[in-house]
Amino acid sequence: MISRSIFCLLLLLLAGCASKPLTTVPLSSSVEPSPKVVERRVIVPAPPPAMPDLDYYLELIRLAPGELAHERQHLQAMPLTPGNRLRLAMVYSQPRASLQELSKAQSLLADLLRIAPIDEAMKRLLIVARMLSDQIGERIRQEVINDRQSQQIREGQRKSAELTEKLERLTDIERRLGQRTRPPVGVAP
Repeated sequence: MISRSIFCLLLLLLAGCASKPLTTVPLSSSVEPSPKVVERRVIVPAPPPAMPDLDYYLELIRLAPGELAHERQHLQAMPLTPGNRLRLAMVYSQPRASLQELSKAQSLLADLLRIAPIDEAMKRLLIVARMLSDQIGERIRQEVINDRQSQQIREGQRKSAELTEKLERLTDIERRLGQRTRPPVGVAP
């Protein structure tokens, strides 16, 4: 504990020695002290190399459904190069995509991820493909869970409706039996 406090004391002394001495301004002076400017160094990483595939994805998000269908047809007509496979998978995996379209995108990406990278551009393409594949896999898993839960909810609603109907029938039977066993009004038993 003592060594820790000695260490802190030394740090404070060193910090005091390292700071600039204070300048004093006479009180009679009309000069106001300027605000202290704190200078911070910010390390800005170098911009990443151009990522045309990510730019393409950002453009896809802005397309209307008709334009997206046109883009899909255009890509399907082109040869399936690794870049075109990735772009077609991006088209199939748009937020409004069906489970079938997500499966097509996942299949395209699985084929693409089997390719060995030959240069830096291909490595970056495969990284984007892996990220997209992981995201699509998670979306497919969530869709399956949502479908299963929706089916369970529908089954629960169906059972609830059946039980409500049975309860209503039992209530009707009970009401009819109660009317038969009561003597008519005005008649003494």
